[in-house]
Amino acid sequence: IEFMEAIDGWNYDAVKPFLTDKYINSLSAEEWKSEFEQLSVLGALKSFARPNFVSHQGYRKYKICESAIDMYSVASEFENDNAVIRIFFENNCGKMKVSSFIVTSRSIIVKPDYLERNKINKENGGVNGRKIEFISLDDGYSPPKTKEQVRKLIEQDEVLLIFESLGTPTNSAIHNYMNQKEIPQLFVATGATKWGDPENFPWTMGWQPSYQTEGKLFGAYITENVTDPKVAILYQNDDYGKDYVHGLREYLGDKADSIIVAEESYEVTDPTINSQMIKLKDSGANVFFNVTTPKFAAQAIKKFRELNWDAVFLNNSVSNSVGSVYKPAGLDNSKGVISLMYYMDITDPANFESEAYKKWSKFMDEYYPDGDKTSAFTAYGYLVGQT
Repeated sequence: IEFMEAIDGWNYDAVKPFLTDKYINSLSAEEWKSEFEQLSVLGALKSFARPNFVSHQGYRKYKICESAIDMYSVASEFENDNAVIRIFFENNCGKMKVSSFIVTSRSIIVKPDYLERNKINKENGGVNGRKIEFISLDDGYSPPKTKEQVRKLIEQDEVLLIFESLGTPTNSAIHNYMNQKEIPQLFVATGATKWGDPENFPWTMGWQPSYQTEGKLFGAYITENVTDPKVAILYQNDDYGKDYVHGLREYLGDKADSIIVAEESYEVTDPTINSQMIKLKDSGANVFFNVTTPKFAAQAIKKFRELNWDAVFLNNSVSNSVGSVYKPAGLDNSKGVISLMYYMDITDPANFESEAYKKWSKFMDEYYPDGDKTSAFTAYGYLVGQT
């Protein structure tokens, strides 16, 4: 709290006591003043856990008192007109190390997840007397970078496990390596079917339901609720997207080819999905199945409305979040979108009096008061941390 208060406004004299000697000595006083002038224009660091913020491009390291985190670095950049934050945690006071990855708007997952561990350290003295050390490195959602970062964590940092690493293609890149090294690849933040293979990959464990299962559930909804369905699908061109499509096709069976009238894929490096949306709309489909991550889901909702597409909009659970998807897309634009969720809807007033919601809400108030209580990802991080 002291640190966050001190850096609000980027006052050089206030922040300097928290900086490491190594970093201070790497720049002259004049260079430091120039650095902080830039930072003050581009925005305060305290917005790091929120999507759609503005921050500084580059790397910064700070010393934070004697807390669960000794060091962290922040890097951010602009991608497709959105600022993307990456946060790196490092701690030298414990023996148990845990790592995770952050990517774009789902980075909000890491905050309650980390705080749950910090809560354990603070209230219980860690696990069996050992404090949990949390290291988070960024892989940029790039499989080659994932390999590089994971090798560093295992071979240099000697982590106990890799926890909640995000993404199907990125986790696939380290799948064999993790099992060869016999290091737990625990609760991967992806629902690809491949994670449930204990016979061949005993060191890998998923947490959420599989994407294929969800695809089948959407298939059931379509056949039970849409007359003469004609389905158009937008999906990410990797195992994540293909698993959803496979599940839907498997449920539809022999009727799949006649019901699914159009499919368009996108790459995670694509700036927009506008051209795909136009093609899908022109197919004449009366059902649109959106299998995209949050940034592209918000784009899809906006374009869907711009095109005046008269169809049922089905949205995969990966992007079923008020705070991270529906608000950026526009709440009016998002009305009528149909999705599903495998844990409590934290925005539904009907849940506000339940004991589970009250417990989560109290945790947020005490440990993450600035957190977004409309984002499904804050609940996700909390639940995985508790598990």
